[in-house]
Amino acid sequence: MRTVFIIGPDKEIKLLIVYPMTTGRNFDEVLRVLDSLQLTAKYRVSTPVNWKRGEDVIIAGSVTNDEAKTIYPTGWKEPKPYIRIVPQPPASLFVRYRKDAITTFDAPVETVFHYMSAGNHPHATFKRHELKSVTGNLVTVEAEIYNPDGSTSTTSITHRLNVPNSIETKVSGGGFDGARFTHTYTPRGDTTQIGIEGDFPLMPGMSEADQLQMIDGFFTMMFAEDTETLRQWSPAHELAGRAA
Repeated sequence: MRTVFIIGPDKEIKLLIVYPMTTGRNFDEVLRVLDSLQLTAKYRVSTPVNWKRGEDVIIAGSVTNDEAKTIYPTGWKEPKPYIRIVPQPPASLFVRYRKDAITTFDAPVETVFHYMSAGNHPHATFKRHELKSVTGNLVTVEAEIYNPDGSTSTTSITHRLNVPNSIETKVSGGGFDGARFTHTYTPRGDTTQIGIEGDFPLMPGMSEADQLQMIDGFFTMMFAEDTETLRQWSPAHELAGRAA
């Protein structure tokens, strides 16, 4: 007998095929299964019968429809209620976005850092933006963000303040779950030039070019709203927000 094993990083057997000595092994099938195992380890999907790399996949049953709307904003095919078909997610999990001078705030760096330490930032895409904690240079915010269909998803945002140069941000939950990016701050007299660079999770069903355009539009709008807010904002607003 000839036996083929595929063992995962967790040291568990993922595949076991036993062949009689008179039958050669099918390496095309072994590679097909390996593609499936690697894909389904990264994404909450299943691969159907006779699936090959690049073909459609099935959203895992553990993903609720509300979660699926966030993960797959362009929707899915549903021939049966328990079969939700989407294009195969990309091999790479993240897309890199960078814009060196996305905007200039009409405020000095000190005010910008006070603002980023506060909650209740008004944004059209946010239903709620609530300061949860400030511990040393770590600021945690919880936001409820609108999805394209009008529903909302809750996101936890952690800022590490590296005064006066940058803020490192991590996102958990929502459409940008797993995103990590950095705001850079360059003083220009009484104004502050903002740059941004980081990695964002690729969204299934979207090309990398379309997602980069979406990310650029999202942050351009967000920073434009922050620019308008900062024209009237002062650290007194931060103290009032915390007292509330």
